[in-house]
Amino acid sequence: MRTSLVGLLFLIAAFAGACTDSTTAASTTTATLSGLTLSSASVTAGTTVTGTVSLASAAPTGGIAVTLTSSTSAVVVPSTITIAAGSTAQNFAITTSNTSVIATITATYGGTTQTAALTVTVPLVASLQGIVLSSNVAAGGQPLQGTVTLTAPAPAGGIVVSLASSSPLASVPATVTVPVGITSQTFEIDTAGSAAPATVTVTASWNGIVQRASFTIGAVAISFGGINSVLGGLPLVATITLPAPAPDGGAAVTLTSSSSDAQVPNVVVVPAGATLQTFTITTSDVPPTTSVQITASYGGSTTSAALSVVAYPTVASVSCSPANPSGGASSVCTATLAGAAPAGGWQVALATDNTAVASVPPGVTIAGGATSCQFTVTTFAVSAATTVTIQLADAPSGLVLWRQLMSVTP
Repeated sequence: MRTSLVGLLFLIAAFAGACTDSTTAASTTTATLSGLTLSSASVTAGTTVTGTVSLASAAPTGGIAVTLTSSTSAVVVPSTITIAAGSTAQNFAITTSNTSVIATITATYGGTTQTAALTVTVPLVASLQGIVLSSNVAAGGQPLQGTVTLTAPAPAGGIVVSLASSSPLASVPATVTVPVGITSQTFEIDTAGSAAPATVTVTASWNGIVQRASFTIGAVAISFGGINSVLGGLPLVATITLPAPAPDGGAAVTLTSSSSDAQVPNVVVVPAGATLQTFTITTSDVPPTTSVQITASYGGSTTSAALSVVAYPTVASVSCSPANPSGGASSVCTATLAGAAPAGGWQVALATDNTAVASVPPGVTIAGGATSCQFTVTTFAVSAATTVTIQLADAPSGLVLWRQLMSVTP
């Protein structure tokens, strides 16, 4: 009987020990983080994202607390979440703000870390960005191109932009539509002629936003420094003038010449903000005297100016006999050329600065190949010695070649 009682006590003690060991083992089981996933890796700003923390095995009794962090304050996560006992995962909310950012979400537990990247994008909203003109200068009657631009592609249905012109000299359509998915749209500006340069402002408006751009109706101009002829072989400095200041980047004015006797650069750039720029015309001394058209084009405006390139042998000397005639007498003058007159002859114009004292014929023709010519000066009675100037000029251009002084005596 005693032996049976001892055996029973031993069995009870052994059973109790086994239960104790099992409970201890269960309580010391360690859960390990196995993953961190997001319901979406890329979202628009303001969207709430669901994150999920996963364990490799079920959470022990009492659950586990997982620490969460975000690499940026623009993306907010709870500081901790609890995975309940027996569970292997837990969701949590991620809040995004109106900021474009790439955030790293980190989950930490028991020395183990899991991360996930979240890209937050602020969607671009289409708005009226500006209005661009193809040129800041337009010739009256020549169309100009305008373009409205948006900050982002137009949404479904497009964007209808209202247009207006500040002057009756320029007309624009009432509206222009930027199609869906497009960021710009062009339109045409029709212009009318203006006696003087006129500034026009084109206005584009949409959804309370107003953009403006201006241009000038007028013509580009060419000037030769107050003269209209040049000796062949000599350079001439000319000037391009715009009716309005050149835009950013400058204004590229195209030049052409109707003759190789006067050569011009292909393009002259008027600096930004400036209205004029000089350029050099290279001429050739090739007979006969040539009338050349220099043409400038910019912004639909084209203008031409005539330049006479004078080709002739120079006058080397002029002698008169008598040199100082008495009033009422005549004097025969001989003009000697530095070279032979061109084929076809050369027309020389004559004049005096005092026709009451001396007169000359209106001109003389020097035969082709000749090296001199003669003309007669007729004088009139004077009460005292009077000086008169005899002038020789190239007849086609009016360019003065020689001035000869003559004293007419009583």
